[in-house]
Amino acid sequence: MGLLQLFADALKLITKEFINFYFINKISFYLIPVISLILIMIL
Repeated sequence: MGLLQLFADALKLITKEFINFYFINKISFYLIPVISLILIMIL
């Protein structure tokens, strides 16, 4: 149950921030949350 909440929060954060920061580099914007999510799940 907690794992689904993690993905739901990550998706919510990505969609929420996309509206506010449309003009920044999209690759780094999407890559950094994914990397931190993977690191959290590994550790």
